Amino acid sequence: MAGSSKLPLRLRWSGLALGVLTLAWLPLEDTHTVYLTTLSLLWSAWLAGWLAHRPKVRVWLRSGNWTNSLLGAAAGLFSAPVALSLVIFKAGLHAHGFVDFSLNQLIQLLIRTPIWVLLGAVAGWVAYRFGQK
Repeated sequence: MAGSSKLPLRLRWSGLALGVLTLAWLPLEDTHTVYLTTLSLLWSAWLAGWLAHRPKVRVWLRSGNWTNSLLGAAAGLFSAPVALSLVIFKAGLHAHGFVDFSLNQLIQLLIRTPIWVLLGAVAGWVAYRFGQK
């Protein structure tokens, strides 16, 4: 395909590993949000990495301090929609008429989004700052 580029190997392998972790989590009757939050943050970071390797996005994003911070913030911003998507997908597969997580737990996930955005931006800045050679 003209104009397409392959994802880096580490991004492909990490996506495969996250898929396996997600498949391992789906059949569990889990009511705690620890695994859900971790899984959604990992998928969000993967999604930001995937986004950074898209050709059109790479042209727009130049390498630099703010770029990594922006991608980290995007990963934090993706965390709530990814978590809700995982919950809805899991509820659809279980098909027992109710969601495994309470409304209060889902609201807490949404409330934590600004924290994840800030931590993602800081993590992106740290990765850029200390990743230079």
